[in-house]
Amino acid sequence: MKSKFINFCTLVTFTTALLAGCSSTPTLSTTTSSGVTPAVELAAGTLKLEGTVQAVTATQAGALLTLWQAYQSLSSSDTSSQVELDALVKQIQETMTADQVRSIDAMGLTDQQVSELMQSMGAGLSAPAPASTPTPQG
Repeated sequence: MKSKFINFCTLVTFTTALLAGCSSTPTLSTTTSSGVTPAVELAAGTLKLEGTVQAVTATQAGALLTLWQAYQSLSSSDTSSQVELDALVKQIQETMTADQVRSIDAMGLTDQQVSELMQSMGAGLSAPAPASTPTPQG
């Protein structure tokens, strides 16, 4: 049960970060050396930590979920600033252990790896943009 909760929270976290990155409002402009924004790197890296000794704990998952929801809300707001988004990313990093953040950093995630991770989780990036309404299939 605990593992399912953690998996759910990390999936929500990752999806939130990616959807925020797809919005038409400004998002993190700073990118890592691989071109992935720090927010996406943290979200994808958190998922990749699952099943390792660095996996997010249930307590961390609850705190991270709240922070990612705040990030999504701010990133889709017309009144939020880059400083606020950067501060949330910093809070997310501070919620994780130093070893977790180092492990994610060491992954050197690329756009291609993030896309592959999303596809492996069944959340293909070829889906309509978040603002679109899915067409019912029948």
